[in-house]
Amino acid sequence: MTVDQSLDTFDEKKIIDFLGELSAWMRGFSHAEAKSLDGFLRGLSENMAEFSRGHAESLDNFLRGLAAGRGGFARAKAEKVDRFLQDLARELSELARESGRGYKLTAEKFSSFRYIDLNEEKSSDILRDLLNPAGEHGQGRLFLDAFLELCGLPEGFFPERPYISAERNARTYSIQRPQRSMDILLKGPGTVLAIENKISIGTPDQDLQVNDYLEHLENIAPAEECFCLVYLAPAGKDLPQKSLPREYRERFGRSLKPLVWQKLLDRFSRCQEQVAAPRIRFFLDDFIGAMRDRLTGVEVMT
Repeated sequence: MTVDQSLDTFDEKKIIDFLGELSAWMRGFSHAEAKSLDGFLRGLSENMAEFSRGHAESLDNFLRGLAAGRGGFARAKAEKVDRFLQDLARELSELARESGRGYKLTAEKFSSFRYIDLNEEKSSDILRDLLNPAGEHGQGRLFLDAFLELCGLPEGFFPERPYISAERNARTYSIQRPQRSMDILLKGPGTVLAIENKISIGTPDQDLQVNDYLEHLENIAPAEECFCLVYLAPAGKDLPQKSLPREYRERFGRSLKPLVWQKLLDRFSRCQEQVAAPRIRFFLDDFIGAMRDRLTGVEVMT
């Protein structure tokens, strides 16, 4: 069947009405409402993944080709379709120009994490620095307090003063397996908190790994129930029995706090409005976006 023959099989009035409605919708489309040209075009066609000025020319040629193949339409109706297609091409070209000017100011697709392998070690480095009230981010306890709140820990778990230390790869020197290292260890004057960081559902846990961490924290804590271990993992990854057997869960139950990475990122996202330094706000936005991509399996490296 040719293009002309296939067009003859359609109800011409319905097609004209549809094109008229689409044209009215296009005229009502606000540039300010379009966050990006890509997002608009995905709504226009499920098969169009990305749009550029070069693509706009291709789309213009396609639309003109479609008009040329109208075949069975009456001349008067075909002229209306031609005018609509020309108007549509002009509006898309203008939208492309507007999008280009806006992107120059926002560069919303750029992220420094395209050049950084955001693995478990690097994400632990960043999290340690954010949770350190004396860190170079300069925002004090903003991220630490948000983290403690999310874990369900009391406000006074780490008092305002004195200094809180934040270590990476802290050794479990007080137990029979001193070679183990905890991803992050925060120490205050009367409390200690460790974080076991997992950023992939497939990352295996070692035998008695979390149990050993909790035993070490219990040994170095200045008082009973002044220690906590946060098991930070993606949604869908639970702490396995081999890492903390059932009999030990009863012993350490109140000191173990499971936390989902996605919830932590959402909480940090709400912190952005309180961040005073623009460079930290931009970094945090990039980090949150890159971690969300990493957790969902999206490749962020170039």
